[in-house]
Parts: sequence; C-alpha cells; structure tokens
Amino acid sequence: MAAQLSTWLDRNWFALLVALFLLGMMLDGHRRGFLRLAVSALALILTTLFARTALPVTASFLAKNTGLQTAAERYISEKTGLDTVTDRQIDDTAGQDRVIENLPIPDSLKAGLRTNNTATTWEALGATGFQQYAADFLGRTLLNYFGFSLLFILFRMLLHLLMRVLNLFAALPIIHGINRIAGAVLGLAEGFFFLWFGFILLNLFQYTPLGSGILECIEATGWLSFLYRNNLLLTVLGNLWQGLF
Repeated sequence: MAAQLSTWLDRNWFALLVALFLLGMMLDGHRRGFLRLAVSALALILTTLFARTALPVTASFLAKNTGLQTAAERYISEKTGLDTVTDRQIDDTAGQDRVIENLPIPDSLKAGLRTNNTATTWEALGATGFQQYAADFLGRTLLNYFGFSLLFILFRMLLHLLMRVLNLFAALPIIHGINRIAGAVLGLAEGFFFLWFGFILLNLFQYTPLGSGILECIEATGWLSFLYRNNLLLTVLGNLWQGLF
C-alpha cells in the first residue's frame, strides 16, 4: 500500500499541489466574500492590462540594452536542438514544418512559428536562414514572457500597496450567504488566473530539470494538460508572440 501511494505521489504530486491551491483559493474567496474579492479581482485585471500595455516598450528596451535576447536565442537553440538541424532537413517548407512539429515547445508557439515563417518576417528579423529565424522568434517570445512576468509582478505590488494605503474598501458591507458563495466562485476563478500565469512562468524554465519535470507531471494528468494547452490568459493577451515584428 505504501509503495503504491509513493508511486502515485511521484506521478501526481504537481496535480495534487494544483488541486489544493485551487481549493484554497476557493475557500479564501468564501472567507473574504464576493465584494472584497471583486475589488481584488479588479486590481488583478488592471495589473494585467497595464503589464500588457507596457510590454512592447519593455521588451524592446530589454532586447536593445541587455544581452538577454542573444542569451535567450543561444539557450533555445541548444535546448531545442535547433543548432543540430541540418540544411537537408529544412531545404523546403515541408521540412521546416516537420522540424517545428518536433520542437519541445507549446503548440501555441509552434503555430506562431508556422504562421510567421514568411519572407517578410525573415526580413524583419534580419534572418538569413530558418534556424536563425526560429531561434530569433523563440528568443523574442521568451523575452516577452520574462518582460510580462516582471511587469505583472511590479504592477501587482504597486496596486496592492496603493490599496493598503488607501484602505477605501474596508467598510464595505458583507452580505453573508450569497456574498460568500459568490466569493468562493470568484476565488476559484482567481485561482485559475494565477495557475495560467504560473504556466506562463513555467515556459521560462521548461528546459531546466525542475521545469521539464513539472511539464511531465502536467502531461500525465488529463485535466492539467487541458488547462495548460488552453491557457485563457494567453488567449486574452493575444499570445505573447504576436506583435513582435
């Protein structure tokens, strides 16, 4: 029995943590009530919008004034195997599509690579070959993930501090029954938001031992795999690889 439990935990530890996190968010929403949580949710939405609006300028600054872009391209080329692709494998569009399909990256990025695999994009990136295009594209996307995560955390901290200083909503009346049930629902929704944000962060570390291990746990769990492949936060943001050029 103990051996079976240990085996189950080895395969499902991350799914268990996520389930406990979502349950905790729902219970916290029930405790805080809908009205108080609605204010928090509004701050979360504003944080996301601010971060998305400031992302192009931030990503451009990071690319031009730091070595992150070059480092990201080199890192991705090594970890995805792009640096080992031969000219024969990519001498036509079909071959390039096969290489893209075999890359260890999310489906949304594969779709982005295929969609933007055009002469216009190559020219915009200054790419002279498919490998350079793919590495540059994925490097810029990784930089966007990093920039969005950084901005989100900073704006979140600023709004949280502002709310604590103003404390405008401390006197909101709490309507116990419906208010707490609605709060539980909103708390669960907020939990999904943070989970999808966590998946964005995971893309930054997917080639590390811990990141790849977590991805294996996600792929082994049906409902987690579904949530990872259908990241509504990325959908709302329009995918962070769009508008790169």
